[in-house]
Amino acid sequence: MTAPPERVCAVVLTYNRRDLLRECLDAIAAQTRPPDHVLVVDNASTDGTAELLEWAYPDVEVLRLPVNEGSAGGFHACLEAACARGYDATWLMDDDVLPHPDALAALLDKGRELGDYGFLCSRVVGTNGVSMNVPHVDLRSSVNAYPVWDEHLELGVVRLQNATFVSVLIPTRTVLDFGLPLRDMYIFGEDTEYTLRITRSRPGYLVGASVAIHKRVIQGPLDIVRERNPARLAYFAHRIRNEVYNARTHRGWPRVAVVFGKYALQLPSLARGPLGLRRLGLVARGLAQGLTFQPRPEPYRAVRTTPSGGWAPDVVPGTRKGRSGKVRRDLN
Repeated sequence: MTAPPERVCAVVLTYNRRDLLRECLDAIAAQTRPPDHVLVVDNASTDGTAELLEWAYPDVEVLRLPVNEGSAGGFHACLEAACARGYDATWLMDDDVLPHPDALAALLDKGRELGDYGFLCSRVVGTNGVSMNVPHVDLRSSVNAYPVWDEHLELGVVRLQNATFVSVLIPTRTVLDFGLPLRDMYIFGEDTEYTLRITRSRPGYLVGASVAIHKRVIQGPLDIVRERNPARLAYFAHRIRNEVYNARTHRGWPRVAVVFGKYALQLPSLARGPLGLRRLGLVARGLAQGLTFQPRPEPYRAVRTTPSGGWAPDVVPGTRKGRSGKVRRDLN
């Protein structure tokens, strides 16, 4: 018997990038298998994003956060909201992601073939077509003492240890079992932590046939040594703190030593230039905080199963109507 089709909520996290958001929403609308619902979580934008959504995308539901909660708080709200609306899965991404037209269809096709999975993610490329946001392949040993990354390679998927929130499909069952992303992380590393948490006991996969373009301003890896924007530089204390926490929690103290060693080797480069002292201070603060950082894990239990095997919300958030009569939520 053919399984019923999954009901998917596409959720986009946005903050002050209305032009990129427009491209992202247009790419979602162009999917060969459209999502059943589209939700934008606005992280308190101040650039006219709210007006754009009201007039150009009246069929898109909007959840506006009262303050900018960072990417971690924003993605926490994204998954919480999608699950509360009773969908089977959440297709999650930032506003600078442009999924290829068949990206969602490919994720769902492979999900049906795999059956059991914690998450699926697209292959991510930059605007130049070269890979970026490359996830970590699962190199943990099987009973044969060899890694299990290739267990379903014939399906065009690779087993992962962790991934980023750039076109990732997360079943509601996963959220029920593993909770929500750690909002206390604020920015950087919350996606790594969440997917590491999942793959401890449930596999996640990269789907080669599903492709998304990441239009991030910096197409290469984020690097505190190369960062020249003072406003962005401040976020690296969070990044390093979260990196130490993830190493400590999911990979053990030897991995923490590797993280400390990496930054020790970078000391000459970190100290160079007019921002050198600031970089050194941010690294020292991040490393120290990472040793004691204890973010609060939050479970999610506000949905229930229905007799037909689907999901139904136990709690429906307060909403308001948009211009077209579609439901919109505004927390301001």
